[in-house]
Amino acid sequence: MRIYPFILTSMVAVCSASVVFAADKVDWSPCQTEITKWCQGVKEKSGEEALYQCLLKRDADLSKQCDNSAHSRYEQVTGKTR
Repeated sequence: MRIYPFILTSMVAVCSASVVFAADKVDWSPCQTEITKWCQGVKEKSGEEALYQCLLKRDADLSKQCDNSAHSRYEQVTGKTR
């Protein structure tokens, strides 16, 4: 029964890809002011995880709009917690 490892590996890859694609669907526009001020160019260079980490460093300074929408949505999609 050599097919089982292949199926298991395929399932893990599909589930992992789903999390990545879901994270890419986060709309960061509510955080545009914060991104411009503290994290400009981070997403383009290093991706959404790096942008999330950059904003997390300034968590106390985030606008309610940014924190309650984009930042929290990223946490919800990826399962991250502060």
